[in-house]
Amino acid sequence: MVLQRVRAICCRRGTLVGAVGGTISLALAAFVSESGGLVFALATLGIAQIVHQDQIVRLFERAADEQGRQLATATIEAARCRDLAAYVRSGFEDLAARNETISSTMAKDLDELRLRMQQAYRHRERLTNQLHSVANLQSLVVGGAGLPPLRGWALMPDSAEAIFRLVRAAGAGHVVELGSGSSTALLAMEAEQRGAGRVTALEHDPVYVAQTNELLSRSGVTARALVLSCPLTPVTVDEWSIPWYNLDGIELPASIDVLIVDGPPGDTHEFARLPAELLFPRVVIGGSVVLDDADREARLVQRWLARPDFVAVVAPSTEKGLAILRRVEAE
Repeated sequence: MVLQRVRAICCRRGTLVGAVGGTISLALAAFVSESGGLVFALATLGIAQIVHQDQIVRLFERAADEQGRQLATATIEAARCRDLAAYVRSGFEDLAARNETISSTMAKDLDELRLRMQQAYRHRERLTNQLHSVANLQSLVVGGAGLPPLRGWALMPDSAEAIFRLVRAAGAGHVVELGSGSSTALLAMEAEQRGAGRVTALEHDPVYVAQTNELLSRSGVTARALVLSCPLTPVTVDEWSIPWYNLDGIELPASIDVLIVDGPPGDTHEFARLPAELLFPRVVIGGSVVLDDADREARLVQRWLARPDFVAVVAPSTEKGLAILRRVEAE
């Protein structure tokens, strides 16, 4: 476009120069018509004008070519800049995505750490409470062979302490325990200290029967406790058939001051401890039923509290939950 405009301007200027040159040539021809030299001079003047016009055109053509090359170079550089900008933008977007991922991961890790710290704190609190109960029991049990083991298959120390204090406060003469273990030895030691009372434990597992008897022997209280081997057999309660202690041929106390329900194991049936209510008629008025693992057995607690002959007693807070019910006269 620039080249065409330049050429048009040059053409207009060339026409003007040609016209002027033509006028001068006519004037000179009329003045010196006989001289052949003047004709040559006029011809030379016209050639010079033409040469001058071509030089101007070539100059503008070269300028246009240079401008075209610069434009092409600028176009290439612009394309490179666009590519670089796209690369940088992509890099920033990738970095932002990574930062978001890192932030999300860090947030999850912090939540997990916070949860673990809370769990560790609760575990420390539970351990502190259990150690406190062990110390309390140690002060309650005087002499003998010391405390029996209070972990693994045994009652938790806090539950053992609560039951120990309940039995002592009641001055219980007959304690029946469903399940046996360290608590059996501990309650036998309590009876030995009072010089009154006896513990009868029902146990379905022969291995536990032997372990509990050995523990009683080491504690020197075999005269205060009796461990009965009672294999589990189906017992019907309402619409359920539940494996429970076989009482055929078993002599239980006719009156029970404290009934401790800590067996059979929960994995034997959904309502493994429900048949314990078959022994409720033996519990004396004012006597107690103690259910360990009460948090897990919440439905059972509700069922028993719905009976007209039992009321709830405020129980100490324990790790697994402890429910204490007292038998009353049914209205």
